[in-house]
Amino acid sequence: MFKHILVPVDGSQTADKALVLACDLAKAHGAALRIVHVLDESAIGWLPDYPAVRHAQREVGERLLARAKQDAEILGVIAQTALLEMAAGRLATAISEDASRSGADLIVMGTHGRRGADRLLLGSVADGVVRIATIPVLLARGE
Repeated sequence: MFKHILVPVDGSQTADKALVLACDLAKAHGAALRIVHVLDESAIGWLPDYPAVRHAQREVGERLLARAKQDAEILGVIAQTALLEMAAGRLATAISEDASRSGADLIVMGTHGRRGADRLLLGSVADGVVRIATIPVLLARGE
């Protein structure tokens, strides 16, 4: 049923749960797995030491992807990784556009389970992806 699964990671527990779920699905369907991390440069562009912060942010993203790829391999899935750079816009758009470009037919991602004022103020990347993605989105909830 699914042949190309995309899973975004951000180092959170719910992203880790989503990765395990995506690996299970990839194994069950014989699907390819693509793990992505989005660098949101719009959040740091105003900083005086922007180049140093951007470099550190890139290193963190690369470590997250390396760990996620290793975790997938431990679970029996060979995964491709990609570090996505976003200068402006929404994280949800970057994830959805990468899913389209890469030929994904399912996005598996974690939620952060925010409620009340936190959710209103911070929004939800997962909600955004669900709203704009043109393919199915499977959400892994936090505890």
